[in-house]
Amino acid sequence: MGGIFPHDESGVTMIGEGMSVSGILHFGEGMVRLDGRLEGKAIGRGTLVIGEKGNLRGEMEVGTLVLGGRVEGTVLATGLAHITSSGKLFGKIQAPRLIIDRGGIFDGEGQSGVLTGDSPEKMLV
Repeated sequence: MGGIFPHDESGVTMIGEGMSVSGILHFGEGMVRLDGRLEGKAIGRGTLVIGEKGNLRGEMEVGTLVLGGRVEGTVLATGLAHITSSGKLFGKIQAPRLIIDRGGIFDGEGQSGVLTGDSPEKMLV
């Protein structure tokens, strides 16, 4: 049975280029790709991929972040946060593993290593 996405992208949710969303984006274990604009909050246990033209202004609590676009705000990643060569993060980040590729921009405060305080599992809805 065919679906909207090719077989290898099954389960991917996309917010496409030219789309603008305001509010709270909740997602589970899957992957969300943001190529448009989100103003508000992204909460999920899965992976948030922000494409080169994607823009998030606000907060996020995700399992994994792959940033190729722009984020202004606060990031909590319970697994990996990866700022690619085209990625730009302006704000705060907390993640047990943080990778910044050559050319990637991070301007703000960061904490990597073991997360402390409340368990991230409790922080995610």
